[in-house]
Amino acid sequence: MNDFNLNAPSPKTCNFTKFNLENSVFTEVSEDFSLPDYVPEVRRVLFAKASVLPESKFISEATSSSFVEFGGTVTYAIIYVDDEGRLCSTPLSSSFEEKASLSTHPSTVFIDTYVDNLSLRVVAPRKLSLKTRLKSKLYSFEDNEYSESIKPKSSADELYIERLGRSITSLGVKSASMQNIGISEKFDTPPAKNPVPIWCDADICIKNSTAKSGYVEVGCDVHIKCLCECEGEIITLSKTIPLYEDIECNGAEEKDSVRATGRCVSLTISSEENAESSSLFFDVRCEIDCDVYGNYENNVTCDCFSTKCEVDASYKSIDVFSSLCAQNRSFSVNENVRRKSKDMSEIIDVSLNPVVDKAEIKNSKLSFIGTLKANVIGKSLPNENAQWEYVCETYDIPFKYDTDISSENEIFSRVNANAFNCNARIDDDKISLNTEIYISYCAIAKESVKILDTAQLKTENEFEQNEACIKIYFPKSGDTLWDIAKRYHTRTKDIIEQNSLEDVSLKGIEHIII
Repeated sequence: MNDFNLNAPSPKTCNFTKFNLENSVFTEVSEDFSLPDYVPEVRRVLFAKASVLPESKFISEATSSSFVEFGGTVTYAIIYVDDEGRLCSTPLSSSFEEKASLSTHPSTVFIDTYVDNLSLRVVAPRKLSLKTRLKSKLYSFEDNEYSESIKPKSSADELYIERLGRSITSLGVKSASMQNIGISEKFDTPPAKNPVPIWCDADICIKNSTAKSGYVEVGCDVHIKCLCECEGEIITLSKTIPLYEDIECNGAEEKDSVRATGRCVSLTISSEENAESSSLFFDVRCEIDCDVYGNYENNVTCDCFSTKCEVDASYKSIDVFSSLCAQNRSFSVNENVRRKSKDMSEIIDVSLNPVVDKAEIKNSKLSFIGTLKANVIGKSLPNENAQWEYVCETYDIPFKYDTDISSENEIFSRVNANAFNCNARIDDDKISLNTEIYISYCAIAKESVKILDTAQLKTENEFEQNEACIKIYFPKSGDTLWDIAKRYHTRTKDIIEQNSLEDVSLKGIEHIII
């Protein structure tokens, strides 16, 4: 909020974007899957990973009830051990649809959907039962118009009206998306090796995003990894591809801030063999979404009075939202966790899933507190028959990210996180994990502001004017120029001119002539 402006021009109507944090919606997705004959039978599941790919969204038109319909696909990666003790995986997917009521009739709705819980049951060697609970957080942005009504009875009466204006910073939201960013390359495979893919995964991590005039610059890394069997040995092939994209966004300005998120929507692995070895190729498709937040100035009237007659005025309080920041940041997590068992002797792969559980504001800091779920796949120690098995251990690692923020008002935030490039090793009775977590977030502040609603001039109750009277007023602590002018039914500019005031705060002024 800016300082008050005496007699600042203010429009009869103002448009403000209202932000609403709607209730979270939970969706149950349940399905039984029968594996095809060419897929090895399941003896024991190591772990299952689920991801959400949003695909549709429909906002109802303004009626007596407002709602949003949305849906998408839940993709699963199941890693298991077959009857021969080999490491295997199979991709599965389920579609979902949901409908949620809204408290308003918004112009824009953002939906962040996460996997809240996943359970898997092996019904038969070729039949799996999966139950997934999704949590969707809904954020709506509504364009509200506020009108003031000051009613002079004639154009001459308008000349006697004094207005106290205020410039209010309010939120503006734009969004842009880019789909089908395609990358086709090959892994750097070891010489004289013939890798056979077991499980593949891809992630996109936004490193920076900057608003420009009419578009958004985005820098990101796409990380692809493939768990392979090479002549009886399990290895992980990985590759990181940097991307720099300009995403068109109508209305974006350089002063705006950006929250960018990305997802990999498909990943295909193929091989090419020759006489000596084979190469693995990948084709990955990605999407990037950008939410652009800007602040815009609106002039409103907070108070008014007439120097001629009494005024009946009424006021109302409105909620004004403004953008504090929207950014992409990364931070390191280094943790030594106590091993759950002594069985694991070698780490093969680590799958990470960071989830921000809550946001806290304390001492001018906005803190995101969450949990990093790490699924560690490895080999067990050999048993008495000199045989080993694949094992999986899951660890929940807490994390916290702090950012400075300047606001004394209520704050709302949107945030999501992902992670890759994990280094892990067994260290005696502990497992040492080192990874980078990338978060994208925005913070929105809410402030209640009193503005003028209506003002009716009562010309039948005109003030008595005594032109020969000169008043001397001695300002008290807390007095403002506006309060004094309103009390004595005079113009603020007249007090300024008569007293040659340079500072309307009355600082250091012992007396003024009215």
